[in-house]
Amino acid sequence: MNRISALALALLFLTSASLCAAQEPTRDEETSKTIARLQERIPQLMQEADIPGLSVALIRQGRLAWSGAFGLADSAEGRSVDQDTVFEAASLSKPVFAYGVMSLVEEGKIDLDAPLTRYLADYIASDPRLEEITARRVLSHTTGFPNWRPRGRDLRILIQPGSRFSYSGEGFVYLQKVVEKITEKALNDFMQEAVFGPLGMRDSSYVWQERFKTRAAAAYAPDGRKRPIRKGGPANAAASLLTTPRDYALFVGAVLLSQGLQPKTFEAMFAPQSQVEEGCVQCARRPISRQSDSLAWGLGWGLQTRSGDRSIWHWGDNGSFKCFVLASLERKSGLMVMTNSSNGLALSGALAEFAVNGPQPWIAWIDYEPHDGPAFMFHRVRREKGYREALKSLSELQGAPQFREKWLGRLGQRLLRANKPEQAVGVLQLNADAFPQSSKAWEALGEALAKKGDRHKALESYRKSIELDPSNSKAAGALKRLESEKP
Repeated sequence: MNRISALALALLFLTSASLCAAQEPTRDEETSKTIARLQERIPQLMQEADIPGLSVALIRQGRLAWSGAFGLADSAEGRSVDQDTVFEAASLSKPVFAYGVMSLVEEGKIDLDAPLTRYLADYIASDPRLEEITARRVLSHTTGFPNWRPRGRDLRILIQPGSRFSYSGEGFVYLQKVVEKITEKALNDFMQEAVFGPLGMRDSSYVWQERFKTRAAAAYAPDGRKRPIRKGGPANAAASLLTTPRDYALFVGAVLLSQGLQPKTFEAMFAPQSQVEEGCVQCARRPISRQSDSLAWGLGWGLQTRSGDRSIWHWGDNGSFKCFVLASLERKSGLMVMTNSSNGLALSGALAEFAVNGPQPWIAWIDYEPHDGPAFMFHRVRREKGYREALKSLSELQGAPQFREKWLGRLGQRLLRANKPEQAVGVLQLNADAFPQSSKAWEALGEALAKKGDRHKALESYRKSIELDPSNSKAAGALKRLESEKP
């Protein structure tokens, strides 16, 4: 993204937020204070995390209390975000689809616990475990499918259906095919009839609409490069929803106020169906870890219990579009945030705490680096003072909660992909020194040293990695290839 002056950006933030606030209804004092904090803090956070555009909706008593639009929908066109800007909702598609599915359950057209093969046979071949995949297991992420099938390869069941939580978009696509067959309607036509129309969601669609052409937000990579708007792709129940935060707030409000479906249906959606495991989102190929005390999954929604307060939540990540929704079932309040940046979820913790008071366990579980994490600090200092000062600032962060091996490792890998091996070596050496018992940290350093051309030190790092973890096959393979090369 081409950088615009701080003054112009500040004026843009102030203007867009003020225009939105002028249209909102009377609010209680606490809500007014929350809105004021969000209006003040959002522009600061966006600058710290290099996020060009953001749109937000605040829900109180199940109703839209405020919506704000900040920054740029398209920097090249100089087009600002407004309340009509359409974003990719990414995985926030899933709860909306789940609502539509539950309407079919109420009508008796889908049995939550019947094998989906009853409605659509032979979705995948030669695996009898397909008979154990039901709508309930799709909506609670216990199908045993991967998140997405490997490109160009067939879909496979990785673990026994129903055995554990493992987040899967593929399960939703399977259920989408079932819904389309039962209703004899394309997904978007069904959703328009079952959800969008009844709830007044006029700016929502699972497929591209030409009316979005002048309203759609452009997407931006971590380095600020603009990415083309995706048009013409097929409807995908797990990921292709296009919408605005105000439209999505109508949906969340209906859920909080039990509108459109029977009370017992909402009770089922908010009842824990599967417990999530700590440190594990896509779990099918990972060792079993301890179940979370506060997080579970319902039918289409993440569930959180904290200090007696039950919340529903979800996040969305389509690469350069990131978003989240969080709502308290008891207080009927919530927050909806959409961004057009790969960095968008860096703000989730700070914004959620402003809106709903207190830390949120689900934010730690999805594990996105926050705006004050090492990568964001490194890039800010590097832009202002250069690489050496950035590395020095990073080293001074040791001991802070955000100084984490995983986040430093990700920063190093991004620098490698950006063809900056010397900078990657500096970051990854710091990581290995700070976490000397980590085989992965030494393996990553070995890769960076090899790409920098320092063969001798790369060999040492790979050997250290294998010494710490003899089962590290990636490090062993890299070491073997490097040893076979002529010096």
